[in-house]
Amino acid sequence: MFQIGKVEKVTGLTRRQLQYWSDTSLIKPETCSDEERKPNLWSFQSLVALRTIRKLLDQKVSLQKIRKVLDYARMNWPDLENHLTELIFYVINNGKEVLLFGPEDSFPVSALRAQGQTVFVLPGSDVASEVAAAVERLYDKPLTPKEAEESSKAWSDYLAGKDHGKSLDDVRQEILAKQEENLA
Repeated sequence: MFQIGKVEKVTGLTRRQLQYWSDTSLIKPETCSDEERKPNLWSFQSLVALRTIRKLLDQKVSLQKIRKVLDYARMNWPDLENHLTELIFYVINNGKEVLLFGPEDSFPVSALRAQGQTVFVLPGSDVASEVAAAVERLYDKPLTPKEAEESSKAWSDYLAGKDHGKSLDDVRQEILAKQEENLA
């Protein structure tokens, strides 16, 4: 579950957009709290839905059209957020048309492109992969200056032949020992 600050970073949406969409029931967080001290929490599936909406907006699809498409999707897939990765959105005519197909359906994209139509294809699985990568980057912490200095020195020593390195087991034991020291 993700708090709104992380949701903003992963989806590229603003807090104001997220709040408005929650208030208007476009996409709601999994846990909504009226209390100030308790944050709203969003699931991974909600992040995929939010990022999908953002990508559709980027393709000039109106929010009204997105609402209609999502309403249609919810009628056909009642637990839409759990099926979003299986769906494919096709945006045609610069956002004027949005078609939604399930995993078993196919669409003649090449025929439309041959007629000069611009077709933007948005598979839900691709969006889920993007969200997963964004979440991973979110929790990938950079080295502190001291850690970077130690790493640079160790690499220089290794290249100069002064240090032949340690086994992975030794490194793992050192890391675990440091973690235990930090907890104590």
